[in-house]
Order: sequence, then structure tokens, then C-alpha cells
Amino acid sequence: MGGGDPFAALGLPATASPEQVKAAYRAAARRLHPDAGGDDDSFRALITAARRAQAYASGAEPNPYVATEDHTVLVAGYDRHAHSPLPPPRLLNRAFFWMLPVAGVVFMVAGATGRYFLPVFLGGMALLATVGWLVRRR
Repeated sequence: MGGGDPFAALGLPATASPEQVKAAYRAAARRLHPDAGGDDDSFRALITAARRAQAYASGAEPNPYVATEDHTVLVAGYDRHAHSPLPPPRLLNRAFFWMLPVAGVVFMVAGATGRYFLPVFLGGMALLATVGWLVRRR
């Protein structure tokens, strides 16, 4: 009850008012209070959820469960807004670590061909670039 969405724990929508949070907390507290036969842990989780929901509903803390006016969604532990641009792609990610050794082999094979070095090397690199493009595309 206390770990996730505090509004869901209280059975409320994320746009609930502070009065609705208070009423839902009181109704749940009547059921879950240890003096009324409820579990002590679930009652503590209810208190935590009600405090968080009250802070979100009153505006004391930004509500991460509702989008703001500029269409950003706050995500706990992550700084980037939903509509900011993605970081640039890394050119040599895990899928391309094989390219450098293969390019070295192409260079050595082309070097062994003597006077045909340039056409063999360029052809091998074109083939390597095509295979890299196909790997990247999938």
C-alpha cells in the first residue's frame, strides 16, 4: 500500500482534491486501524500513502502521477522530461565492437595483395560498411 501510487492505495484518481484524500483516508482508517481489528503494518502503510497523497493534492510537492501544463511528467529518480530530445546515438555501441577487428583483417588481407591493395581495401571496407548498416537497421 505504501510503495506505489498513494492515490491508488486510497482508491482515488491522481487528480483528487485534498478534501477527497482526507475523506478516503478516514474511511480506510476506520477499517484498518489496529483497535478496529486491522493490521498494524497495513495501517502504517495507509498513513504513509495518505501523507504523500495529501502533499501531492495540496501542491506542497509536485504530483508525479499527473502531467503538468507544459506536458512534462515527473519520474522519480530520472531527470529528463518526457518531451526533451533523446541523447545522440553512440556510434560504437555493443553491436559494433566486432567492426574494428574485422577492419584490421581487411587491411591485412589487402596489404597481402600487393599492388591491388587499394581496390581490395576499399571493396572490403564497403562490404564491412554494408554489413554494419544492415546490423544497425535491424
